Amino acid sequence: IGFPRAMYFFDRLPFWSTFIGELGFRMVLSDPTNKKISAAGIESVVAEPCYPIKVTHGHVLNLMEKKPDYILLPSMLTSESRLQTEEEKKKSVGRKMSYFCPWGQTVPEVIKGNQKFSEYADRFLLPRVELREGDEFVISDFYSYFKTKFGGITRKQVSDAYYRGKAELETFRTKLNSLYIEAMGELRRHDREAVVLIGRPYNVNDVGINLNLAAKLRDLYGVNVIPIDAVTVPDENIDDVNNNMFWGYGTKILSTMKHLRNFSNVHIIYITNFQCGPDSYIKHFAPEALGKSYLTLQFDGHGNDAGMLTRCEAYLDSKGVFGGRHAEEKFNLTGDLR
Repeated sequence: IGFPRAMYFFDRLPFWSTFIGELGFRMVLSDPTNKKISAAGIESVVAEPCYPIKVTHGHVLNLMEKKPDYILLPSMLTSESRLQTEEEKKKSVGRKMSYFCPWGQTVPEVIKGNQKFSEYADRFLLPRVELREGDEFVISDFYSYFKTKFGGITRKQVSDAYYRGKAELETFRTKLNSLYIEAMGELRRHDREAVVLIGRPYNVNDVGINLNLAAKLRDLYGVNVIPIDAVTVPDENIDDVNNNMFWGYGTKILSTMKHLRNFSNVHIIYITNFQCGPDSYIKHFAPEALGKSYLTLQFDGHGNDAGMLTRCEAYLDSKGVFGGRHAEEKFNLTGDLR
């Protein structure tokens, strides 16, 4: 089963690889994002979505060249949701909304309906995923879907594969959190500074989309770089910033900013992309959540990093990073905090 190295791959691969493996399949990944994949995706779209969605089209074309039996394109509708607090139960306030963006929800059907992908029209796997509704709801949806694709599959097989995948994902996230705790401890002990990259996982972690920003910050300026995925947020309650956040990633982004607002040695770069509707809304609440200045970098598929690096230098200089001490002396620890 082919799986595109795009979109929710970047924060949910441990689940999907385990789930697919437990059902008896081998997973085949598309190549990392490169110029060929990007150009093919841009050429194949029939609308004008954001850049990551265009790149997703390119990844599916890349997978088709590898000729897997099937290609998995989950329709991600909602992410896990924070449950009610006791106070919210008294007020009859429901679970928090946690929707993925409309393009993220519908891109599987968009690709399936595109003539350039017609060769795989009957071999796309497009399960609906509504994590907000709870484990058993998702398992029922998965069983109903996969039993029509693969005869003989049982609900127990789907349930076991789901829970093992979920456990693998939780283990992965726990390890990331332990690295974050270790990194923050090192920063305190050595009186160093760091940059946290905030944003959606496919913007923060796809080096083909963000022009390898983390490596350039590290190699050119000696910056310790921490991705949002690793940041431990003890409480994701952002009601004081926005008490009706519709987007799941919006809650993650704003709660992480709120968590980091009192860390004077941590600076924020918010990575987004041109035409991202949800981010255009979320960013209005970011200044209140963070309580201090930050840098926004917006990518749209351009290949020149000069403007990006100029903005990074200006931002770090405004924070006093280059004042009095060379960046390498102020930032760099071991080169491993990235």
